[in-house]
Amino acid sequence: MMERRKQAAVYLYAAVPAHTSLAGAGTPTDIRLIEADDVSLVVGTPDMPTDAANPDSGGGSLGELARQHDAVIRAVMAVSDSISPFRLGTIVTDDTAARHFVVSHRTDLLALLRRLRASAEWGVTVSVENVRPRAARRQPSDRSGSAYLATRRQQLADEERRRTEHAATIAVAADELRELASDAAHGAQRGAVILDESYLVSEAATPSFLDVVDHLTKRLTDSGLSMRVTGPWPPYSFARLTGGEQ
Repeated sequence: MMERRKQAAVYLYAAVPAHTSLAGAGTPTDIRLIEADDVSLVVGTPDMPTDAANPDSGGGSLGELARQHDAVIRAVMAVSDSISPFRLGTIVTDDTAARHFVVSHRTDLLALLRRLRASAEWGVTVSVENVRPRAARRQPSDRSGSAYLATRRQQLADEERRRTEHAATIAVAADELRELASDAAHGAQRGAVILDESYLVSEAATPSFLDVVDHLTKRLTDSGLSMRVTGPWPPYSFARLTGGEQ
């Protein structure tokens, strides 16, 4: 009896509108489309890292998988007006399971593709710059503990005032950016970073968004803050199904 060959697992890169063509995308030869209902899945052959515990171990690492994943997403983004990227390392057992996934999440996937159409992600971080040395305060001739405490209280008051001023400046800046974005996602604030957000911006709104970024960069620099903007990226932060499966 002839043994039926089992189909290899399928790696999910992204969802795109049905009838999308990959012609001209420049994707690797193993990248293909699986169509189901009104959605197509961009899929390939999984090449998972052999050392998942060490993302920076070199070849076959999670870092290499992430670079490959991003390269495919960007290539498809260049030929499709809408793309909903899947989370890194999303794998299903075979083509049948891939189609079942689409059928099960059809409504959410279509809503995502509509919301993400002709849009990209921009990342914005704002950090407190190294404070310039200020002229030393005149040291009180009184070396007593009360003089030290008075000086320390003044230092703490100055620091609190700067934090309050920075918070107010950041709130105004973030509001200006959000007004031009379709959506915003919060990141982690660590150390000197006091704002970490991603913005979903349509192609039509991008010139205005970048004009505001230029204006804010000058304003924040004058306030002792440093702004860093990255993008455009595929809309990774905004491609999430209702149930969180992505």
